[in-house]
Amino acid sequence: MAVSDRSAPKVLARIASVSRIEEERGAGIACQVDVEEAVGLMRQIKALERGAQRRRD
Repeated sequence: MAVSDRSAPKVLARIASVSRIEEERGAGIACQVDVEEAVGLMRQIKALERGAQRRRD
């Protein structure tokens, strides 16, 4: 999931509060990664936005 750096702490806190990441082996991880530059993200972001819009409709 891509979120702004200002939103990341709240998103990670929410993931921690509703998931069992710390309790269950194999439940996954959540982390914040600072991305300075990337290639190929725009198509992915647009697809995510379309999916989010469909769920709202």
